[in-house]
Amino acid sequence: MIDIIIPCHNSHSTLDRTLGSILCQRILPSIKVTLVRDGGDFYDDIIKRYSPVMNIQEIGYDDNGGPGKARNYGITHTNNEFITFIDSDDVFSGPFAILNMINEMYSEPGIMIAVCDFIEEIAPSKFKRHTKDITFIHGKMYRREYLERNNILQNDKEGSNEDVGFNILAMILLKEGEKVKYSTNVTNYWLCNPNSIVRSNKEVFDYRESFQTFVKNMTYVYSELRKRNLQDEPRILAERIASLGRICNLFHEKKNKHPEYAEDNIKVVKEFYKKEYEPYEHLVTKEMFDATYERYPFKNIFQLPKNELISFIESLKN
Repeated sequence: MIDIIIPCHNSHSTLDRTLGSILCQRILPSIKVTLVRDGGDFYDDIIKRYSPVMNIQEIGYDDNGGPGKARNYGITHTNNEFITFIDSDDVFSGPFAILNMINEMYSEPGIMIAVCDFIEEIAPSKFKRHTKDITFIHGKMYRREYLERNNILQNDKEGSNEDVGFNILAMILLKEGEKVKYSTNVTNYWLCNPNSIVRSNKEVFDYRESFQTFVKNMTYVYSELRKRNLQDEPRILAERIASLGRICNLFHEKKNKHPEYAEDNIKVVKEFYKKEYEPYEHLVTKEMFDATYERYPFKNIFQLPKNELISFIESLKN
């Protein structure tokens, strides 16, 4: 059985679209849908309408805690073998979307996470395909036992980018014999909703809030690793280098497009450096740094020349 967890905050106007994409799934009898009411109005009318044709329930709470809190609530209040998430204004790509995810999970032993392609509607009638994405929540399925055994939950302290910390933590904690399976099947459409957290006040969000919550969620990853006493393992040190690479790329991208936010953004980068890299910098050998830069498995992380990344790190010490 598969749990589909949907965070909902006054989502009545878009939920029919989302649930319709679930209703057409070829393995619908194997799916349980959980609407997590993250504050706002109840969904009794929707439950009543869909319960004759699908296994659906509503759970939740009265305060509006954000999608991270809602997804965590969904994880801890469901119990099926596999978990996937979808937002209440998005859709699955077609009748075989969930079946494709399940097939990937069963395609070989040890698969804990399936990562499928998804399409983002970046503006009306403009689309971007995401392949081998390790940050966003879209197009992913998780083995519940793996999440529970490692106590992997989302950061519910930030209003956005909570899926960044969740997914990167889930990738880091994989042990020998545990795998991520990447698939080019498109399973989800991330639709453009002008009223969503991401789309409203878009330029300020994209170039300041989104960047800063990205960095804060990377901090969340390492705070969770400290709880597990994994903070200075060689693979975690490599991740720290990679994290600075991601942040460096993102900072320069935002700065080039909207320099007015650079001063605020660099403050959170320096905080990250002081807390999550500087205390471990003495353990990072040149060989480790070079190897991480050259061989890190996710494409397009280090778009800047290595000497520019080194200069960026040096600049954070001031």
